Amino acid sequence: MEKSWVNTRAHLALLAANIIYGLNVIFGKAVMPDQIKPFALLTLRSISAAFFFWTASFFIPKERVEKREKDV
Repeated sequence: MEKSWVNTRAHLALLAANIIYGLNVIFGKAVMPDQIKPFALLTLRSISAAFFFWTASFFIPKERVEKREKDV
């Protein structure tokens, strides 16, 4: 892969992570004290993240890790 494309992808991933973080802060401050308790919000975020990572795992190529010899 071309180096500039790798840098662009890395920067886009960082931008996306920052946008998601910022939206979570805004969403958390809007709903936490009144509509949902902090632990429930944490649980909802954790389950959502697990679901999205599990779904993404179907589209990412698998890496084969070879067994190495153990020095005894």
